[in-house]
Amino acid sequence: MNKSEQLLSAFSEDYFFKELVVDELHFKPDKSSEREVADLLINLDDIIIAIQLKARNDKDQTGDFSVENKWLQKKCKAAKGQVKETLQFISSGTLPAFCNKRGQEVFIRSDAEVIPLVVFENNQIEDYPHLLRKHSDSGMNINCMSFSDYCEMCRVLITPIEIVEYLEYRKKIYEECEDVDFIIFNGMDNEMVLTKPRKNESLVHQFLAEKYGMKESDKQKLPIQYFRNFLRLLPERSINKSEENASYEVLLFLLISTGEK
Repeated sequence: MNKSEQLLSAFSEDYFFKELVVDELHFKPDKSSEREVADLLINLDDIIIAIQLKARNDKDQTGDFSVENKWLQKKCKAAKGQVKETLQFISSGTLPAFCNKRGQEVFIRSDAEVIPLVVFENNQIEDYPHLLRKHSDSGMNINCMSFSDYCEMCRVLITPIEIVEYLEYRKKIYEECEDVDFIIFNGMDNEMVLTKPRKNESLVHQFLAEKYGMKESDKQKLPIQYFRNFLRLLPERSINKSEENASYEVLLFLLISTGEK
C-alpha cells in the first residue's frame, strides 16, 4: 500500500474497528495475473462499503485548478471501472478468504449489498462532483468525496450502520437535487437546519436531523461513544473463544444495534 492508502486504512480502522476493515485485497483468479478487489472494504457481512482511493502526489500538484480538475476527472473515470470490477468479483462467489485488520480470515459474501464509494486526496480541489453519475441504464451512480470530507463524515456519524444509511441518503439527495447550493430543512420539534452540502460534508447534519432530530441526536452521542469505547476493548480482553472469529460476530451485532438510537 502507498502512504495515502495506509492513511485511509488507519483512519477507517479507528472508526470502523479492526474486525470490519479489510485492506489486503489482492488475489489471483484462476492462477492468472494478480488482481485487486478494491482499495478498502468495510465488511458488515451482508453489507459492504467498497472504497476506491485516488491520491495526487504532492510533487505532481500544479496549483492550476483546471489541471487538477482534469486529474480528478481521469481518476474518477478509472474508479468507476474499478467499481464495476469489484461488483463482479464479489458477486462471482469465487473470492478467497482475506484477512481483516484483526488478523482473522473472513470470506466476502457474494450476496452482500455493495455500496461503492470513491475517495480522493488532493488538497487543491475543494469543488468537486459529489456524485459520479451513470452514463447508461445499466450503470450506477456512485458517491464521491474528498478524504477530508470522508474524515468529517466518520467523525460526525458514530456507528457503522449510520454511515451505510448516510451514504444511501447522500446518493439519493444528489440524484434528486443535483449539486444543490444549500438546503433548508424543517425537522422535528420545529428544528430548522441549514446545510451547504458541498461544504465540509454538512449534509450529515441534515441526515441526523431527519433521522433523529438534532436534540435527540446530540443527547445520545455521549452514551453511544462510551459504548463504542467499551466495544473497542472487547476483543483485546477476550480470553475464551467459543468458536473461530466469534468476536467479529458479536462486535458486528452490537455495532449494528447501536444504529437504533
